[in-house]
Amino acid sequence: MRYAAWVMAAAVVLGGVACVADEWAQVTNKITTLTVDQAKALALHKGNGLGLNGLTTLSPEVANTLSQYKASGLYLNGLTTLSDEVAQSLAQHDGYLHLDGLTTLAPEAAKALAKCKGCLYLNGLTTLSPEAAKALAKHDGCLSINGLTTLSPEAAKALTQHKGWLSLGGLTTLSDEAAKALAQHEGELYLYGLNTLTNAELAAKLTTRLQRSYRTMSFAKPFNRLTTLSPEAAKALAQHKGGLSLDGLTTLSDEVAQSLAKHDGYLSLNGLTTLSPEAAKALAQHKGGLSLNGLTKLSPKAAESLRANASQSNKF
Repeated sequence: MRYAAWVMAAAVVLGGVACVADEWAQVTNKITTLTVDQAKALALHKGNGLGLNGLTTLSPEVANTLSQYKASGLYLNGLTTLSDEVAQSLAQHDGYLHLDGLTTLAPEAAKALAKCKGCLYLNGLTTLSPEAAKALAKHDGCLSINGLTTLSPEAAKALTQHKGWLSLGGLTTLSDEAAKALAQHEGELYLYGLNTLTNAELAAKLTTRLQRSYRTMSFAKPFNRLTTLSPEAAKALAQHKGGLSLDGLTTLSDEVAQSLAKHDGYLSLNGLTTLSPEAAKALAQHKGGLSLNGLTKLSPKAAESLRANASQSNKF
């Protein structure tokens, strides 16, 4: 087809010299079929990545050729199925491998992909069997599976064996068993989609490991989607050293307020519209600054308690 011919000619004429990234991507992402020879020409490209998101099928031979691409990322997000043979070929690629079009992954294909040396992106997966999770856990590097909205305890236990950073940003809730399992993960763990956090072990894990990625920021904001927080989890979050934003909370129990009051650093609770006198009294003891910009209703007793803390860069 004309797009493949243009790209092949460009790769040969330029001798692998990077062309304008946007122009290159606009053309390569329109390719719907690819021969081995054309794949060889594309593999000569030197740039920030090779986008082939128009491909919906891929032969093992073409996959093997594309795996030799030496630049950073190989984008094959148009693939919705992946044979074990193609997975084995693509696993030879040394850079980032994007396969976000896959919604399911067989254990054998997962076992093959786990051998990939670069970051592995499988953000289209909506289900993950314990067997596939066990296979992916052997991948040594960053693993992104942000499409999952549920995770079984068995799959969670399997993923704890993964050694790199693990992103499961699509999960909104976790069973206590799954939460306890993920808390044992040894690498960086990203769960920025959670709206419920009740397990203290997982909360401690997120404050001690996840926050390393936010060490250069004044605020830790991966918890802004939380709408439910247990006192035990709040106590663990309070151990975070630095700014903490929990603007997704719209209600705050007295027990959670007492736990958060022990946090040493700027604390943002801008989603709250009211506070009980007991919660206000607890938060008044917080050191490091407190933001409650969403408050619309306070009892005189609660307001008086907060005034006692008004001198510490607070915003009410």
